Amino acid sequence: MKRPKRVRVGNHDFDYLYGTIEADDRYVYGRMNPRHTQILIDDSNAESQIRDTVLHETLHAIWSDAPHILDSETEEQVVRALTPGLLSVMRENPKLVAYLLEK
Repeated sequence: MKRPKRVRVGNHDFDYLYGTIEADDRYVYGRMNPRHTQILIDDSNAESQIRDTVLHETLHAIWSDAPHILDSETEEQVVRALTPGLLSVMRENPKLVAYLLEK
């Protein structure tokens, strides 16, 4: 399946950009830039890690569109906690995902 190119979050369209990310931390797999409505994904990782990162950074985009009630460190902890479980539930329960996406 092709990687997504764009996601709509609230009133904003975020572009997914795939490439190498220069970072001090070797565990930076992606970045979300709300000012430029871009989600940068390091594509030097395994495809399973890229999928995880796409969801992780998309959750940051969702968070950026919500009222800020928590600091950025707490945001990162919440997003890290939710990403693997949410991805697992979606993978293991396609009927649930289809039901949730129904209009």
